[in-house]
Amino acid sequence: MPNLVQLVNPGGEAKGGYNVAARPLNSLTGKRIGLRTDSAWRSFDFLACRLQELLSKEYPASEVVVFRNTHTTGGRGVGSDASAEFRAFARTIDVAILGLCA
Repeated sequence: MPNLVQLVNPGGEAKGGYNVAARPLNSLTGKRIGLRTDSAWRSFDFLACRLQELLSKEYPASEVVVFRNTHTTGGRGVGSDASAEFRAFARTIDVAILGLCA
């Protein structure tokens, strides 16, 4: 059967629900907003910079802060956000905007 083609769904199937880490915020006003950037995904830096500008303008009573993960090596878990540095950062913010692979 050399002419047989098998199609595979790369998205897979959900095996149940998902966990909600926290309730959604009613507003970003007065909140500390954290942006997480990564040296492995530099194109997100442009978006994070623009988000910082827009959020600061739209919610002037809020504070926008950036955490830059500099320990990324490409291996899952190695230098990941499970690091003590990121956990410490996460405790100081009300909401986070994370890029791909966060």
